[in-house]
Amino acid sequence: MIKGKRPPRYNQEASLTARRLDEAACRQLAQTLFPAAVSIIKGETTNFKLKGTSEEILSAIKNAVGASRDFYNEVRNPDATMETVTEKLQKKHHFAQKFEKIIGMPWPL
Repeated sequence: MIKGKRPPRYNQEASLTARRLDEAACRQLAQTLFPAAVSIIKGETTNFKLKGTSEEILSAIKNAVGASRDFYNEVRNPDATMETVTEKLQKKHHFAQKFEKIIGMPWPL
């Protein structure tokens, strides 16, 4: 490394790791949410208690994913401070609780 120069922020290995984590989270969510959706469509009993409109459900998923991604990126940020990481973690917990309230299952990340 050249003195006074920082390495580029993009790290291909970290990017691949992030992609694998995203894929694992999507698989876990799909393995839980989609079978429940099929059960609901078929009129079968399920332990899911969806509470809210379709917009609220979509928003809960979008916000939980976004907050988890923001937290992950902040942890990887070399300029992050304890305050910024804590702020992102609190936001992630907030949206995870909203997700659980609306979807009826804990946020998997």
